[in-house]
Amino acid sequence: AGLAGMDDTTVLFYTRESSYDLREHYLGAVLGYVGEKGTLGVSWRSVSAGDSDDAPFIGADAAGNITGALAWRENAIEVGYGHEIDENLSIGGSLGLVFSKFDGLDDGAFADDASESGFRGLTLGVKGIASEVVQYGVALRSLGGGIGDAVIAPALSAGVAIAFPQYDNALLAIDFEKQFVDLAESTTQIRMGTEYHLDPIALRLGTSQSSDRSRMFAGFGVNYDALQIDYAFQFVNRSARSLGDTPRHFVSLAYVY
Repeated sequence: AGLAGMDDTTVLFYTRESSYDLREHYLGAVLGYVGEKGTLGVSWRSVSAGDSDDAPFIGADAAGNITGALAWRENAIEVGYGHEIDENLSIGGSLGLVFSKFDGLDDGAFADDASESGFRGLTLGVKGIASEVVQYGVALRSLGGGIGDAVIAPALSAGVAIAFPQYDNALLAIDFEKQFVDLAESTTQIRMGTEYHLDPIALRLGTSQSSDRSRMFAGFGVNYDALQIDYAFQFVNRSARSLGDTPRHFVSLAYVY
């Protein structure tokens, strides 16, 4: 739905690396107007793990020599459309495909290679302006998605953003997300972020909380002509089921023309 509010062609790249050499890359583009009130966007997302020095992804012989590593990658391609109902309300949706590839470890329990593809799912969203300083959004994501026999968990997200123009356009955003999947860890999260503008720099703090995990972030954004650079640092990640996660860096670049 947010696509409907974008006036210019925009290209965005985002990347991060997590524990066990889990890597995520994202490339998106806003292609411009479709008719008078529609905007089209496309995106590619890649998530992969492998070539890690951490178990259980490596194999070794009796002498401790590394014999290989498991590798896994998924790529998703999506097309999204946003439509402006009026100046205070827009709707949108996206459809996509996902491709999964697993490279097994020879002479191990997971020796077989596998490749599958599936439907990324349908995402539907609404974005609105409640007043001059309050905006809201609601989205249902990954409806009907699946890869082979595995179902992509649908999710519900809802949130509000409040602007404070008297404080140099300070912004406070709060959202709630629920994934509909049976996991040992809580799938309900509450996230909150705040932003303070010191033109051309925006300073940011954020947190994501659930009953099992607590994360804290700090970062900034810089606008330079048509280029926007955003950076965030995850400095707290406490979890009842820790994967040995350490502080992480998030970087994105956007170009508007």
